[in-house]
Amino acid sequence: MTPAKPEQTARARRLTQFSLLVATAVVLHVVESMFPPPLPVPGARLGLANIVSLVCLDAFGARAAFLLAGMRTVLGGLLGGGLLGFGFLLSFGAALASVAGMALLRSVGRERFSIVGLSLFGALVHNVTQLTLAALIVRHAGVFAYLPYMLMGSLPTGALTGVAATYVLRARNAAFAMWLGAAQER
Repeated sequence: MTPAKPEQTARARRLTQFSLLVATAVVLHVVESMFPPPLPVPGARLGLANIVSLVCLDAFGARAAFLLAGMRTVLGGLLGGGLLGFGFLLSFGAALASVAGMALLRSVGRERFSIVGLSLFGALVHNVTQLTLAALIVRHAGVFAYLPYMLMGSLPTGALTGVAATYVLRARNAAFAMWLGAAQER
């Protein structure tokens, strides 16, 4: 049996890490949907799965984060029983738009925007996209009157999500530095 080539090992490691991120995001998505909204704004959620999207964006880039957001919402819809329903369509479109917006903002310059800034922008894009899709589906622009209420809930939770993602990324970087140091001592 021939040993694996280094590039094969690296690809397998990245695929495994990405798969774990997808699984974590799906679990957070499904678990969060089981609880009543934490805020008095209908449809408001903490967006815990977005922590994983931010980590994926930072660790693997925009393409992987976009794929993760799509997989998370589809698998979450399958597991939650709402695949292809009204809520799923809003969630799917808004998740993809949110990641696209965060990736675009990140491409402007990593040093300009923190993870918290990206998360806040992602929350804004998510809300605007949800309302745009809802307005297109119900054919009434009056749904945009709901935007200030959505932002009252999503901006604080977006900030908390960004802070949580920052801590996860710091822990990940510290663990990687520790592993790298141990590997260099060998």
